[in-house]
Amino acid sequence: MTRRIIDKFSRVYKSAIVSFNLHSYYKKHAQIRFIGKAPQNENYCELIVISFNNSDVINYQIKTLKRYFKHPFRYTVFDNSTKEDKSQKIYEVTKNEGVGYVRLPEQRFIPKGLVSYSHGIALNYIFRNYKHLFCNAKYIGILDHDIFCIEDFDISCYLKNQPFYGLVHHRSRNPDRIKYIWPGFAFYKKSIFDNLSADFRPSIRLAGDTGVRLYESIYSKYSKDLDELNMVVEEHRFLDNTNNVANAGYSYFSSGWIHCWNASNYMNLNGMKNKMESVFKIINKQLEE
Repeated sequence: MTRRIIDKFSRVYKSAIVSFNLHSYYKKHAQIRFIGKAPQNENYCELIVISFNNSDVINYQIKTLKRYFKHPFRYTVFDNSTKEDKSQKIYEVTKNEGVGYVRLPEQRFIPKGLVSYSHGIALNYIFRNYKHLFCNAKYIGILDHDIFCIEDFDISCYLKNQPFYGLVHHRSRNPDRIKYIWPGFAFYKKSIFDNLSADFRPSIRLAGDTGVRLYESIYSKYSKDLDELNMVVEEHRFLDNTNNVANAGYSYFSSGWIHCWNASNYMNLNGMKNKMESVFKIINKQLEE
């Protein structure tokens, strides 16, 4: 019990430090290297990815999207990396592939271990400072950097009769009450954000991960439970017989995507290089078909 109280106090304290710095952070200027031209199709999808210390996954993500994403789209990498050499490699990939690249300001005020806060704050920065970039899009897609489209996918088919589509998470307490879409695989009708100040941060009060704060501004307003909408069915798969989720596992999404988890190895696990090589073999096989 004492350990739990200490952990909660630590989370609250770290969250307070982060919140204290947010106002000034959102006013900082990002480094824009290149923004691609939006498709002529007025129904296009604006794809946003937060990159973090791994250029290989960005390279494969771009290639799989070009092959299998069957709706007109514009793709921009918003780089949230903490290592400058990694950022340079990511930029080189985007330059070679002709896609957009924006280097986000450093988040030096983020305490170690708050990766979900860092991700949410990066998204908040984008929706506060670059919302004008996707004002003409019909759809917005938010992708984690280690998610790959490996089968034909047309987002217009999924958003024809519903306002959003993605991977449903629920908060750790009372999971039947609060459900929300994880902003690592989330697609929306752009109109949802027209008059909304979006907040993608986790929440201690709501006991949820990145994206849970959108429950009150978006998901709670829809009469249908998320389980009744057409959402992703996630299947855990393994690269060996260990059934170790972190070191040898990945997710297959029912609409033809895979998520390999921990690609930047922020968890400092052994064996991640072998895992990523195995995942890339799966992707290469799909790209060769």
